[in-house]
Amino acid sequence: MADRYKVYEQLGAGGVGAVFRAYDSQLKRWVAIKRLTISQEARDSGSDLQEELRQEADSLASLRNPNIVTIFDVASDEEGLFIVMELLEGEDLADVVARGPLPYDDFKELAYQTLEGLLAAHQRHILHRDIKPENIKVERLPGGRMQAKIIDFGLARIGLKARKQTEDISGTVLGSIHYMAPEQLTREPVDERTDLYSLGCVFYEALSGKKAFDGPTMAEVIDKHINHEVIPLHEIAPHVPPWLGSWVARLMAPRPDDRPANAQQAMEEFRAWERMPTMVPYMPWMAMPVQPVEDDDVAVAVAVIDDEPPSPPSRHSSVPIHPRRPGNPPSNINRSHAVGTSSTRLNQPTPTPTGSKSKLPLIIGGIAIIAAIAGFLVFKKGGSSSPSPTTSTTPSTSTAKIQFDLPADRLMPPLDDDRCLHLIADVGTLQAGQSSDGKPFPAYNNDSVINWISVAPRVPSPALHPWQEKASFAPKRSAWPTAPNGPSVKGSRAALQFKSAPTAPLALQGDFNAKAQSFPFGSDLIKGPRGATIAIAFQNAPDSSAGTLLQLSGEGKDAIRFQLTADKKLQVQASSSGGQTQVESNGIDVTKPTIAVATWEASSGKLLLLALNPPDEVKGKTPLFQGTSATTAPAPSHPLTNLQIGSGEPTQALQFHGLFGELIIYASALTQEQMRMLGSTQLKQHYFKY
Repeated sequence: MADRYKVYEQLGAGGVGAVFRAYDSQLKRWVAIKRLTISQEARDSGSDLQEELRQEADSLASLRNPNIVTIFDVASDEEGLFIVMELLEGEDLADVVARGPLPYDDFKELAYQTLEGLLAAHQRHILHRDIKPENIKVERLPGGRMQAKIIDFGLARIGLKARKQTEDISGTVLGSIHYMAPEQLTREPVDERTDLYSLGCVFYEALSGKKAFDGPTMAEVIDKHINHEVIPLHEIAPHVPPWLGSWVARLMAPRPDDRPANAQQAMEEFRAWERMPTMVPYMPWMAMPVQPVEDDDVAVAVAVIDDEPPSPPSRHSSVPIHPRRPGNPPSNINRSHAVGTSSTRLNQPTPTPTGSKSKLPLIIGGIAIIAAIAGFLVFKKGGSSSPSPTTSTTPSTSTAKIQFDLPADRLMPPLDDDRCLHLIADVGTLQAGQSSDGKPFPAYNNDSVINWISVAPRVPSPALHPWQEKASFAPKRSAWPTAPNGPSVKGSRAALQFKSAPTAPLALQGDFNAKAQSFPFGSDLIKGPRGATIAIAFQNAPDSSAGTLLQLSGEGKDAIRFQLTADKKLQVQASSSGGQTQVESNGIDVTKPTIAVATWEASSGKLLLLALNPPDEVKGKTPLFQGTSATTAPAPSHPLTNLQIGSGEPTQALQFHGLFGELIIYASALTQEQMRMLGSTQLKQHYFKY
């Protein structure tokens, strides 16, 4: 090395190496040289470790991204392996944050650039595993923008397949304790979501100037990570808008499954929040609540801000986010709250004393405050700072106050205003109980789902609960298994696991008689033709036989039923006092992931069914069934309001055993074109791997 690089000083040292300032005599430039530390025991064990480190360094050198430090050379000498990198100007993010929280424009640059850097590394199957402010270099560019670069991939390991955190020869976990994910601290497998957790901790500190997890001792910091004891960002830094605090909290979710699937999704969720037309990105701190401001002549009414953060978009998709269709506001808007005047004096003539012109700025300023606060108000009760990305407010025996929104990575379904019920497994699933501050406990993987809340705005916040309201009859939230080969769902899709037993028939039910006229065949106004449409995403267990999957019923014989047959088909039945009809899928295997959309037309009395399985990777075609019943059943004269997923039958063979991911119920009949748009386009793109 001495022939080409002249080392001048040591810049720093860590658990896996030391960095030196050096001069490249051939290319006439200053560089940074990192020499990797290898214990004598490892040296004596053979050359495998040296070769592995060399391969990792070569992979790091292949990275070419403006937000990752550039590696110029990888070489070795008599002292071992060393890496030659660009020598960065500027300072560590830690030094910048020590002077105070970042303004919004700088934070936005930091967020996008660091996520871009991580995405580039992850795409080459490289994890950083030591993201912290000291490993992010920032520099002010001549044009004023902030440039951020991730440095020190010293703990990087090639391969995104989950693997354990690096340990030194004494068994100590390496990494920076304030930013390490729970799975790192408990020596469980890590993946790209581990880097997102650490970056979320960095973002928290950049916005607030405080560490998310801190304490006087290392043990206390570790306990706070594992128990997720963190002050919500909007409380410790009230100038940060609630949506931004919720987005950061989502990155720091204690369970990897509750974080964004990857850096791409994290960026898309950020963009989805930012581009909402009512969104206020960042504003100076003002006291909350804000009371009306009055003087002798002017009464300016301002809104009281609910400091509850809105729910951020769902974590369960790696596909690009599509913006909502104009005219469809998020369903987590509480429309019963609006900015209003607190005094009628605004409409009364006021005298114009000498110097009244000086009060014009106050009036304009008051209006500006109203406009700014309105941006927050529309997201009132939209979310929680808890690890769950979707819960909104306190759970109780009544779920009417809990509001959820369609995840931002989902397109708005056709005829969306006619949806009376829309249940998605990664949104609105709650377990029993509530925290000391009254917030609901979200259901994580393997947690029993005691309430499942709808995202459809037509009927605010209806919920399903276990059959007979017994917790022992509740299904569990689960990650929908994905297969590396063959027809399968995409990764990171959630579902409810129904695994019944004779003494515990798992089922969910809901009685919506109080909102009967908003349900199928009710009298409330609808945009589509009169009828009922039900769309579902599910998978029956391979060893299951016939059973009841779902039933929506009303008075007497009025009902729509989804039955699973012994020969792995789906049969949909519609019945009323005037007759019964049915349609059965053909060529669809319900033991594979299945999407089905069934419509009962009031005008014709016929049933229409569309069903599909994931595409076959070999044949490349999607198994698809479209059919219409041969007979008819007159429309019910009363609404269908009683829903049950699964069966309470004591006979195990008649119960549903499998996964249930999504349910949409319309109070109208979708056309065949709308059925195809919903089933074989939107739901297919979200759930199926192809």
